[in-house]
Amino acid sequence: MCQSSTALFRKMLEVNVIGMSSVMKSVVDLIRQAQGRIVNVASLAGGFAFPCLGTYVATKYAVEGYSDSIRQDLHPWGVTVHVVEPGIFPMTGLYSAGATFKDAVTKRYAELPEGVQKAYGEAHLHSVREALTGSLYGVLSNKDRSKVSEAMAHALLSPSPK
Repeated sequence: MCQSSTALFRKMLEVNVIGMSSVMKSVVDLIRQAQGRIVNVASLAGGFAFPCLGTYVATKYAVEGYSDSIRQDLHPWGVTVHVVEPGIFPMTGLYSAGATFKDAVTKRYAELPEGVQKAYGEAHLHSVREALTGSLYGVLSNKDRSKVSEAMAHALLSPSPK
């Protein structure tokens, strides 16, 4: 239903996938020489599809798949590849400053062509918005950003990160 514009899809691909790959490629020779490790940031959305988040989900699935592939590619040099999957952190400003998750879903719906909006209807928008921002959001959201930095530090510094 809430498919993103091609421009937004490209932007998310650039940031979440191509940017990650470009940075990694710029240092991979040094990592290989040091038998180091790579830590990429995906999301819970890299393993579960959510309505109205198709573009974001696609990019995070790409991070997961790319990480799995380069893990195999770099294994012969003793390089390890790890993925951190944060939950939902409402203050990241993923969509825009001060916007809530519910605002983002509503905005995405408003950007749909009129025929698509009509086909799905307001009731469907309401049910999707409530599903994403109700119990699911409550279970997966967290305001303590230190958990992400702790997971990153663990992935980078632990002798055997999990």
